[in-house]
Amino acid sequence: MKDEAFEAYKQSEAWSANQLEAPIHVLHSDCGGEYLGKEFSVHLKAKGTAQKLTVHHTPQHNSVAEQCNCTIIERIRALLHASGLPKYLWGEAARHVIWLMNQTSMKAVEGKTPYEAALGVKPDLSGMCEWGEKCWVHVEKGNKLGGRVREGHWVGVDDKRKGACVYWWDTKMVTVEWNVYFDPTSTSVDCLKGEDWQFVETTTDGLTTLPTIPTLPIVEPPTPAEPPAENEPEENEPHARRT
Repeated sequence: MKDEAFEAYKQSEAWSANQLEAPIHVLHSDCGGEYLGKEFSVHLKAKGTAQKLTVHHTPQHNSVAEQCNCTIIERIRALLHASGLPKYLWGEAARHVIWLMNQTSMKAVEGKTPYEAALGVKPDLSGMCEWGEKCWVHVEKGNKLGGRVREGHWVGVDDKRKGACVYWWDTKMVTVEWNVYFDPTSTSVDCLKGEDWQFVETTTDGLTTLPTIPTLPIVEPPTPAEPPAENEPEENEPHARRT
């Protein structure tokens, strides 16, 4: 939202100065009203930050920012389309897209990732899952004999709380969880020994259905062959020689 631009800029400015010891020297933007407000201008002058503006109807002068915005929008659209999740989760998709951009290499920082350039540590994306993938969350509350697992969709990570963001179809909400598994058929099931694993699938209309448990086909035992008649040799046995 445009009315939140000033607060977002101050947060980014403070983080850059405190965490990276890199104050902002120049702010380059278009002539949008969110950048020309009196409060914004006074703040920039107080911080000694120079402000450079482009001429109206010249987005090419902000080519880096405009191209980045187009890339973010396209990736948000791709995530929502591939996952099948509702469009009102575009904010969660945008947050994940930007998080991924900070974790992947780019030419602007000499082939490094922005994360590595800022903190000096390479990010580990070995366990990264696909956005919107089904996951199963361990439920702390519940009866002793019932299922303790609930199905949701993984929609990113939460850096502040070191957890996974999970979307729930039934409540239309996103919560942060930590005990999350992505494949109920793998050996990760052993992590919750002693509990009754009941995977409940939640549909788009809020109803829940239990998955069909596969059964092995019944194989009838072979019928024993009839014993050969007396005085008749079996077909597979050689006849006795006459002497």
